[in-house]
Amino acid sequence: MHIVVRIAFMISSILLMSASSVAYAQRAGTMNLERIVREAGMIFAGKVIDVETGTRDPEMNLLVTQYTFHVHDRHYGVEQDTITIKQYGGEADGKSFYPKGVPRFKKGEHVLVFFYPPSKIGMTSPVGMDHGKSSIKGLQSTKRIVNNHGNANRFRGIRHTDAVANPQWLKTRTPGELDYAEFALTVRNLVEQLKN
Repeated sequence: MHIVVRIAFMISSILLMSASSVAYAQRAGTMNLERIVREAGMIFAGKVIDVETGTRDPEMNLLVTQYTFHVHDRHYGVEQDTITIKQYGGEADGKSFYPKGVPRFKKGEHVLVFFYPPSKIGMTSPVGMDHGKSSIKGLQSTKRIVNNHGNANRFRGIRHTDAVANPQWLKTRTPGELDYAEFALTVRNLVEQLKN
């Protein structure tokens, strides 16, 4: 009986995570920065310092990848300098599975990320799929930020327009790479207005 309950729990967890991935993918096309900030449980910028993949939960036998970040800028929900995120999908024992559309991270990569609050089993993923992951490029004085969509629609339909550090962004549908300092200020402004 106990084994049957565990198997049923495992199957329902996998189906729930798959359904969630599909739902996130469907919503991701319309998510602007305001909505991403509102739905995030953690927002920070940092460098990926470790990536581990395998089976993390012996009872459910789920493939999981753990990403460890050295945090440079804490915007919301993060207190420590190093944080480890568990994300569904990974590789172990010759098996490999990564949910479609869920971004992965590489060791050494510099990113600004918006993660959903962790689930009951401690897993999370970027808000709005790859809309919740942005690459940070350049040196300290010339840092730029961009996501896989060229920052398209990031500012479309934003109600808190006073939070946007560069008003020109509100007029441009696909602004491309953005100044990191201005973008980080915009995120902080939105966190202050939406999370407090």
